[in-house]
Amino acid sequence: IMRKQILLGLMLAASLCISAQEVEVPDSVRLLNNLMKKVEAKSRYIPKVHGVVKFGYDGLYYPQSALDANPALKEKNAFVFNTVWLGVKGNPFDWFDYNFQFDFGNLNIVDFHLNFHPLAGTNAKSSYINVFLGQAKTPISLDNNYGPANNEAIDYTQVTKALLGYNSKMTPELTELRYGRDMGLAIYGYALKVDWGGADHDFFDYKIGMYNGSGAGFKALNVDQYIDFSGWLYLHPIKGMTVGGSGYLGYYDSADAEGKTVMTDRHRWAASYRYVDKYWVARTEYIGGKTGNVYSDGWYALLQYTINPGSGEKFWNQWSVLARYDGYRADYKNKADIISHNIMVGFNYRPMKFMYIQGQYNYRFAQTNTTADPAYHTLQILFGLVL
Repeated sequence: IMRKQILLGLMLAASLCISAQEVEVPDSVRLLNNLMKKVEAKSRYIPKVHGVVKFGYDGLYYPQSALDANPALKEKNAFVFNTVWLGVKGNPFDWFDYNFQFDFGNLNIVDFHLNFHPLAGTNAKSSYINVFLGQAKTPISLDNNYGPANNEAIDYTQVTKALLGYNSKMTPELTELRYGRDMGLAIYGYALKVDWGGADHDFFDYKIGMYNGSGAGFKALNVDQYIDFSGWLYLHPIKGMTVGGSGYLGYYDSADAEGKTVMTDRHRWAASYRYVDKYWVARTEYIGGKTGNVYSDGWYALLQYTINPGSGEKFWNQWSVLARYDGYRADYKNKADIISHNIMVGFNYRPMKFMYIQGQYNYRFAQTNTTADPAYHTLQILFGLVL
């Protein structure tokens, strides 16, 4: 009993000494702790710098038979800067966030948008309604809104580039050609939290907005008197799955046979599916469009497998492989048999969180192959740094 009393007494004395030491905090330490608390409280008001730099190698090669038949064909071997973007973003209040991104390669604004969240701070389980104002990608097609931004394929599909404003030759009616983006006002949200099919997730999300219809960049503002409309509705039956559709209703000015300015249709529609989990990404879409009296469409299927996925924010030494097929018909009403096919295989390697390397091989050929439109091969190697 005496031993226990002595031991308890020693423990009590030790605890009192520790308590005394904890109370007697030096003034310098106390001031530093208070300063850190204030900095942490104010940090959300400080804009966060972000950006991406992409550079690599592009090669385009024709079969020798095509070169012999058409000496005017030119092969391509070039090191290129694909992207040099830098921006700031922030979330100073629960009800408001912003993002600004500038393209130094083309000296143009990529993104500039303000987001308002009127339900912030309420007991709503889902973010049912939010307001977007500014410039960003229009809500049409998963390929337009995911694609290279998610480190899947290096480039977009043929139909996305043709119909959604990525290729001036394929979409000449767009005054300013910039990355499938436009200036506008939109409402979007996520709703109906459900427990089945995985962890708690929103059963559907929507976005609908009105846009200038002239592409991105301030030079494209007020080009005509028309306002375009675009929106999507996606269901998520289980966590990681997206299925639904999107559409774009637009117009632009063009000249008729007599040279008079007339209103011309530019409508787009898409049916979409995507599934993503720790290992797999599967995505497929059908995208159609009406540009004046020309009807175009295309489709694709992409499958990506991550060999050694990290957990959370861990990206060290991460490898994935992918394959994609896409087809495009520029005028399926009058030339339904002319289809451009593209087969791609590639890999993505992420040695660390802020760095990635991608490699892809493409083989493109047409249904009606001619010397004017021969089959060709492309090889792309891309190195990216992300802030």
